[in-house]
Amino acid sequence: MIFRKLPFAALLAVSLAAVGPVGAQQPDLMDISADHPGMLASWMQSRPVYSSAGQAIPATPPAERPSDWPNVARIRDLVISDRGQLLGIVVDSGGVLGIGSRQVLLPPAKLTPMRIGTESFFVTPLTQAELQALPEFDTTFVLR
Repeated sequence: MIFRKLPFAALLAVSLAAVGPVGAQQPDLMDISADHPGMLASWMQSRPVYSSAGQAIPATPPAERPSDWPNVARIRDLVISDRGQLLGIVVDSGGVLGIGSRQVLLPPAKLTPMRIGTESFFVTPLTQAELQALPEFDTTFVLR
């Protein structure tokens, strides 16, 4: 891979050039508030993913998480392109306590973050069976 051959300083320079001048305000990235907080990747890891089982995911969180939304996965990692775009979210699906689970890559549009009271989680319209039918995540072309 090309990244393994570039010195860190060169890689940093390329990254900074792609982002623009340091300190330049990017309004779309700065839209973080108490009502619309940002999420750190470390905070997302291990968050549960519940299935709405094909039901429409409400735009406004309900008073409590519906009991018919089963826990189908946990957030494992994020996949970001070399241009800084979020490509997908890796989830662990199936298994018990991580044994026998499979890692699959979901497009960001298939996960909706939700907070109900003190509980924070993600919701997907996919069922457990649909997650299990997805191909296992291939790490061949990602930096680890």
